[in-house]
Amino acid sequence: MEFRISKELLAKKRRGPLLILIYVAVLALLLSLPVENKEFSWDKFLIVFGITALIAAGSNYAGYRSFYKYAQHHKINVSKAGLLSFEGDTESLLKWDKVDEIIVKRGKSGIKKLLLSTSRTGKIDLSRYENLDHLYEMVNEFVGDVGA
Repeated sequence: MEFRISKELLAKKRRGPLLILIYVAVLALLLSLPVENKEFSWDKFLIVFGITALIAAGSNYAGYRSFYKYAQHHKINVSKAGLLSFEGDTESLLKWDKVDEIIVKRGKSGIKKLLLSTSRTGKIDLSRYENLDHLYEMVNEFVGDVGA
């Protein structure tokens, strides 16, 4: 069965540049406050806000766009052979016998974090995919109740 990167994660990453703009605006406002009976300096505010916002929010937005493009072409497939990852024109297979442990962290509404631990590649985080509860069930079906 195929799993894609969750829409909630994409929405969270989409909000990132907006939150940075709000943070930078507050920071620029505080840095531009009048000192000892001087008037508010709109010039200072716009310079601090403009430069900082351009760098911070711009780079965050560029990162979001890059991740969004990646997410559109990325998926994983859980099968008897193993965990197959598709990234563009590349496929990689993690065979189930290589998985040493399944690490699961649960919240009130279901699984919050799902990691596969292997001795060779370390920990593989599957938390960014949609429908983690079903993904865990499928992985656990092939790996067994190793670490959960």
